[in-house]
Amino acid sequence: MKNLSLQTAALIFAALVLGAILDRMWVNGVVPTVAAQEGRAGGAAAPPKAMTPAEMQAEIERLKTLVPSYSHPMQDVAINWASLWFAAQRKNWPLARYFYNEARSHIAWTVRINPNDKVNGEIVDLKSIYDAIDTSSLMMVREAIEKQNSTQFVSAYKTMLESCYSCHKAAGKPMMSAADSDRAGADDGEYGSGCNLASIEASAGAESLDRSAAELLGMEGLP
Repeated sequence: MKNLSLQTAALIFAALVLGAILDRMWVNGVVPTVAAQEGRAGGAAAPPKAMTPAEMQAEIERLKTLVPSYSHPMQDVAINWASLWFAAQRKNWPLARYFYNEARSHIAWTVRINPNDKVNGEIVDLKSIYDAIDTSSLMMVREAIEKQNSTQFVSAYKTMLESCYSCHKAAGKPMMSAADSDRAGADDGEYGSGCNLASIEASAGAESLDRSAAELLGMEGLP
């Protein structure tokens, strides 16, 4: 027991001596502080230089060139919306929900790119148009998917196509007519084939919708 007490006392004494030595080395600069280490490494990065109004405007203009045209997100809408039709026809409702969400998010992206488009010199509030569709026609499709109701889905899908075409007309794209179902997959200018989903005949039956969606996906040979 006596030996154990002596060992413990010796360890405590050694720790005190080592602490005192390190303290002196730190005070004398032998052990560098964190600030000194950062200083040798170049220190903290200097804050960016404030832009002048002219530089800021130039940067804004540069960023505008990186924004895609409508055709980019609408191509995604086309693929997802046509895929939604096939998923629902096969009663794969989880997959239908996925394609619905993807299509909806890309329509919203299209609107965010330019919420106030200019058509024939007049400003068109595309965001307000989308907001109205999002809470009506688009919501009807979602409800049909959630209820897993095929009959309700077909009706809601056609109604949404009519809403799509109404938006196209408001945006100065009346050539994307619902009566022009044979042109699915053709080039339609700025929007590209992404909006051709609205070219499907709104009054068509399931077979015609299947054929038009297949054309849109490049799957004309699909039975």
